[in-house]
Amino acid sequence: MSAEHSDPCAFFAEQSRYIWNRIAFSREMNIRISETTVTEELIYQFYRAFWEKTVAVRIFESIEEYRNGSDLEILINTNRGYILLACQAKITYRTGNYQSFWHQVRGIAQIDLVRDYARRKGGIAQYLLYNFLPDWKMSPECLALPEIENYGLTHISADEIFGMRAERERQGRKMSVPSFNSLHPGPAHPLHILICALLKNSEPFDDFFPATDLTNLNYYPESSVMESKDWREMTRLGQIGFIEQPYSDAIKESAAEEKRKRPGNKTIPVFNPKFRIVIGGNVQRGAIYRIE
Repeated sequence: MSAEHSDPCAFFAEQSRYIWNRIAFSREMNIRISETTVTEELIYQFYRAFWEKTVAVRIFESIEEYRNGSDLEILINTNRGYILLACQAKITYRTGNYQSFWHQVRGIAQIDLVRDYARRKGGIAQYLLYNFLPDWKMSPECLALPEIENYGLTHISADEIFGMRAERERQGRKMSVPSFNSLHPGPAHPLHILICALLKNSEPFDDFFPATDLTNLNYYPESSVMESKDWREMTRLGQIGFIEQPYSDAIKESAAEEKRKRPGNKTIPVFNPKFRIVIGGNVQRGAIYRIE
């Protein structure tokens, strides 16, 4: 892609195909790959897109030292402001299952952590799924999909999963570990379709998040997204002079605000995304600068 700010829908679809083939390569070559590996490669692809002027995107990294490198925020510009997606990443194992789907952090389920984070931020909790499955393991429904590689990067609402699990428990049954076949072609869907719809302001958003109460959905202004003290921009562009990075003070402020304590001074687990991808909006380009 060479044109400046080309179609972000096409860019996300391209990343989906890349992830599908990247995981396929690792499985074939017996190379270790994890959620963190794929998230970092996704961040790199967006970083390249920014500097090559192919997509209107900006990348941020948390100033907190101890953050989960596989999880991220995605903020999407709409005509009412930015919508925040809190994304818990999961990858298919060789079995085709998302083996770590019901993982707990010190006794608290990850699904509860990401939903709590989304509620506090006025955002929407999502599972971001990194996928590959060989043909011989696919269900007939998945085999019938015309472009299976477009399912390399999919999403499903954490609220929808929570509801499905609650319904199973009411029936006295335990929910099994989800698999690629059990979540596709629905209720999980390609992420690029959602991104495209939100950028085109296809309201009401309830149609995309039927299991989520959007009453308290926050529409972030661009200033609060770009100037947050909790995030350091990785795609900061130039201006004359230098920019002093306020690391130490910001870290103290963020720690005081975000950390909650258990009796005995034990930190309560929280959803800790390491990266933030901001899509759409104003991408400023400037002259030479120096960071200190």
